[in-house]
Amino acid sequence: MIRQFNKSPTVCEPQVLVENKVSFDGPHSQLSIYDTYQDVERVKLKSDQPLFCAMLSGRKIMHYDKSNYHSDFLPHESFVMAPNQGVEIDFPEASLQQPTSCLAIEISNERIQATAENLNLESPLAVEYGPWQYHENLLHCHHNEQTQVLLKRMTQIYTENHQDRNYMIDLAVSELTVRLLRQQGREVILSFCAEQKDHSGLTAVVNFINEHLHEPIDNDTLCRIACMCRTKFFQEFKQHL
Repeated sequence: MIRQFNKSPTVCEPQVLVENKVSFDGPHSQLSIYDTYQDVERVKLKSDQPLFCAMLSGRKIMHYDKSNYHSDFLPHESFVMAPNQGVEIDFPEASLQQPTSCLAIEISNERIQATAENLNLESPLAVEYGPWQYHENLLHCHHNEQTQVLLKRMTQIYTENHQDRNYMIDLAVSELTVRLLRQQGREVILSFCAEQKDHSGLTAVVNFINEHLHEPIDNDTLCRIACMCRTKFFQEFKQHL
């Protein structure tokens, strides 16, 4: 089922100047495109489900006063909000000629939990750092090329009337959720390694990399620090990071 709240601004005048919204439903998810056509400050945003946002054009300034978070939000970046975690947004560059546009995907808690459980079966992160799970905090990060391609593909899937549309949406949402969990998982690992540098060979390696990012780092040195052969080290590093 596709639900469209407002006519697309690409084919007619926008119905709303601030966060004009076009939405498409999928199984356990919804994709929305927001366009803002005027300079405005402190627009409130909240969702009762985890919300994955990706900037398409323009610039936003995101505010989360509870943690004193204030940051620019630009194209090729993601901003993930936890359920019922309200933020406020400034649109300093929006205009009728150059609207600020954002893609937002709501994913149900149940869908994220099911994906996390599958990851726990296939990738035993829990042995070292705790189980894969969604952490209800803000996440702001840059896209890699794979995420950019995925978001473009998801926009196409949600907006077409393919006979297998729901199945393809489900696969794409699974991939996006895995990428979200992996990103959060890396943050957990980095924090753990900073606090417990000598917990294992891998934590020692991660801490060494963080402390020597400005220097050339070779694999043989990392293998020695981890006390692993090259094959074992590559397997462990790829699995966790």
